[in-house]
Amino acid sequence: MSSPTEVNDTPMTSPPNTQTQPEASNPPRNDIEEEEDTVSLPLSKIKRIFKMDSEYTGASQSSVYSTAIATELFIQYLTEQAVAMAKLDKRKKLLYKDLSNVVSSQDSLNFLVDTVPKTVPLKEVLDTATQEKIEQPKPQPKVDITNMFPRKEVKKATITDLVSNDS
Repeated sequence: MSSPTEVNDTPMTSPPNTQTQPEASNPPRNDIEEEEDTVSLPLSKIKRIFKMDSEYTGASQSSVYSTAIATELFIQYLTEQAVAMAKLDKRKKLLYKDLSNVVSSQDSLNFLVDTVPKTVPLKEVLDTATQEKIEQPKPQPKVDITNMFPRKEVKKATITDLVSNDS
């Protein structure tokens, strides 16, 4: 006889219950959920950017992760809008001008106008600079104010002039 504390050395090939019960399986995950588990941007670089701020006091790992996810979503949005601009021009290739057109045309992206400016041909810049030089008024010559007010001969006062002779 075997006691309840003894372990049976023979391996079991089937479960003691012969009826099979359906296992609780996890539902299949969406591709979106799988993408959220991984971040393409390096978290160490994001943390380094955080530390560049003079008011930085510290950040949790979850805040760094959240910033990475938000940044990726922003880049995805900006790229999708730029691709739509390229498709309007019947191109498959994404160009810088597509990004700058999106930034200049959407109010929500207006904060990027200085970062992603529209390109201007060099000839136009040079022509504009030449026009501004021509249109600038010539500097006025310096005016000599000493000749504007004629000098009068001033007599120096003496004590005798200040003391009246009437007394």
